[in-house]
Amino acid sequence: MTDNALSLESMTLKLTPRRPALLEGFDNTLDVLLQVQAPAVAPAGHQRSPLNLALVLDRSGSMNGRPLREAVRCARAMIERLRDDDRAALVVYDDQIDTLAPSLTLADKTLFYRALDTIDSGGCTDLHGGWLQGAQEVAAHVRADTLSRVLLLSDGQANAGLTDTDRIASQCAELAAAAVSTSTYGLGRDFNEELMDMMARAGHGSAY
Repeated sequence: MTDNALSLESMTLKLTPRRPALLEGFDNTLDVLLQVQAPAVAPAGHQRSPLNLALVLDRSGSMNGRPLREAVRCARAMIERLRDDDRAALVVYDDQIDTLAPSLTLADKTLFYRALDTIDSGGCTDLHGGWLQGAQEVAAHVRADTLSRVLLLSDGQANAGLTDTDRIASQCAELAAAAVSTSTYGLGRDFNEELMDMMARAGHGSAY
């Protein structure tokens, strides 16, 4: 364990069995979901590396309603928790891609909060284009002492621009090799788990 790593004692472990009970008198196989929750506030004395992030939000028509509200809520929560010396960019996309906030340090978060309040759902889903724009914002500020990552919040229903899953994942791997990783947050009841998971695995990030 490195000096900057969180100890196991600071984590919360949650076990969720797939079935509520076992059949008495028979051999049983039980699938259990293990979730590891980091603390909301870093333990005293813990120092993390500066962050260089792009928050990429899907505002396409399929995100209308609760999925988009959740994406905005999550983005706002992340911005609130970032330090003054962290960097973030805010990118939104449907079939058009807009950088609402270029990569900036977080001494003044007002621009981000105002931008998040303007997001409405729109047209088709150029997921690759939105992710790529976020990756370019991050790549411009990669440093050896900084964690550089794209955080993609989407239902994964790519239907505009590049939509081939393998090619998108391959580009995530290329960016990861250049120190820009990708994590994905799937939203909605029918999000494309295959694409979002492949992007995160190829991009050396996590899928949620």
